[in-house]
Amino acid sequence: MTQPETKVAPALRPLEHLLVSKRAAARARKWPWAWWCTCPDGHGAAKTEAEARQAADAHTALRHPAP
Repeated sequence: MTQPETKVAPALRPLEHLLVSKRAAARARKWPWAWWCTCPDGHGAAKTEAEARQAADAHTALRHPAP
């Protein structure tokens, strides 16, 4: 079985704010970095890239320990 993959990226890509709702755009301005995992409960947002990476690493360590 493969290990779930965790990714970190900006919450909105360039010009994507034109395609999303005002609520989603406001949330992306408040929390500009997002992280997500391929598992159903793995996602979140942070103010900085470092915080997002730290949260993603914590999720991976807690939910998907190495065999």
